[in-house]
Amino acid sequence: MPGRAIAAEADVPPKYLSNVLGVLVRNGVLASSPGRTGGFSLAKPPEAIRLIDVLSPFESFQDTRCPFGNHECNEENPCLAHARWKQVLQAELDFLTTTTIRDVAFRANEGNGIQA
Repeated sequence: MPGRAIAAEADVPPKYLSNVLGVLVRNGVLASSPGRTGGFSLAKPPEAIRLIDVLSPFESFQDTRCPFGNHECNEENPCLAHARWKQVLQAELDFLTTTTIRDVAFRANEGNGIQA
């Protein structure tokens, strides 16, 4: 799919989207082909691309800062919510590492024969 078509469909500025798509190409999530008929496609089948693969080039999932802004909160000096917050972060990480593009983009009975 051409980048300008993706930008129009997503209502995203083309220059911004170009940067995002470039990062995803460099990280092996997307493949690109240049030229007038070129564009972007998934680099692997949708069931082989995890959400963490798509998001980790843009966001750190190792950030365990206290949600209450307690700068002293850490493993050695936890706040009262630390253990529960750690469970939330782990649940998010588990979701992102076990959920694929196919899981969120296609219904169970769709996607057969889709080219990535």
